[in-house]
Amino acid sequence: MSKSAKQSQPKVEPRGADPASVERFEAALELLHRERWEEAAKAFSQVAEGDPGSSIAERARIFREVCRRKLDSSSVVDDDLYLTAVVAKNSGDLETAIESCNRGGLKGKDARFAYLAAAVESLRGNREESARLLLKAIELDPANRVHAFWDPDFADVRKSPEMASLFTPTR
Repeated sequence: MSKSAKQSQPKVEPRGADPASVERFEAALELLHRERWEEAAKAFSQVAEGDPGSSIAERARIFREVCRRKLDSSSVVDDDLYLTAVVAKNSGDLETAIESCNRGGLKGKDARFAYLAAAVESLRGNREESARLLLKAIELDPANRVHAFWDPDFADVRKSPEMASLFTPTR
């Protein structure tokens, strides 16, 4: 629908709804349309709790559930993608493994993907990129420092004196 068509339609106020709740509901819908599921779920919760007896509150609860289901299903997709990457790495298909880690920017926000991408880059002989990704994996989950210390995939990176700090415990 074009912007001018949107503007020419009369606004329909849900019965019994507070005008502020309607505005919050519209803002939540905008987040939903931009697929910002977590923010939208929180915004719909505020509408549902802030105006509990209105018809808009019921709609907000329904949309909140839609957002929660999307969030739940996205973690399943991430798990499947991670397993795909692990299987690819273990079978020697390093290109598929790194592509899976790169998808959706996961290596920058999920410790598992960052660690796996670091291991793959180490196996590919890319020490600097491996070290950069391992540092990110450690920032996301400090336990990755210990895992990397013992992981044979990082043998080449551990040989480099300038990267020794990645494998040394911090206090």
